[in-house]
Amino acid sequence: MPLLVDFRGWQVSPGMAAALRAIESQYGAEIQITSAYRSKEEQWRLYNEFLAGTRAGPVARAGWSQHQLGDAIDVAAGTSRDLLVRVGPQYGIYQRKDDKPHFDFGGKPAANPDQYTNIGAAGGVTYPVANAVIEGVGLLSPVSTILKYLDREVVQPFKTSIERTALVILGAGLLVVAFTRTETGQKTIKTVVRAGKAVATRGASEL
Repeated sequence: MPLLVDFRGWQVSPGMAAALRAIESQYGAEIQITSAYRSKEEQWRLYNEFLAGTRAGPVARAGWSQHQLGDAIDVAAGTSRDLLVRVGPQYGIYQRKDDKPHFDFGGKPAANPDQYTNIGAAGGVTYPVANAVIEGVGLLSPVSTILKYLDREVVQPFKTSIERTALVILGAGLLVVAFTRTETGQKTIKTVVRAGKAVATRGASEL
């Protein structure tokens, strides 16, 4: 079971709760939720009802819903939903195109921007790992596409933040190892070592 906290009687992830509280504090609103965390069993029940035509959809099958992580909420039409559509991206909350009551928090929206209505809103929060690499290192668009694909197909299927973090750390470690084995990487290491020796030598001479 993922780490969950209470928000107005609903169980959500700590990140989702913090984002919702920040929005309420900033805009003096009360976010009216109609659904939040769901167990695997509950998700299967809703999915089967959807397949049987007794529940409106869409409903994801168990194992593929952000509700099971506490990173998704459903919000009824009205002031709360309108507010989240407008300012949600500033706090990492995005509305699904095919499911208007549904809002996801965190990395999934940035990895699948075509699935969300307000992903391009100014000030939107994007997936921290992929975008830190893309923007910080200045990689080209094809690399960005690859990173986002790997995030969607490899990282996101892991169900807990601990598993995802471990996978990202492992991937980053492998990238560092691969980089150090390239000619550019070895030159970079030599440059850093020479600079470090120069600083150490200068410091020693000043003692």
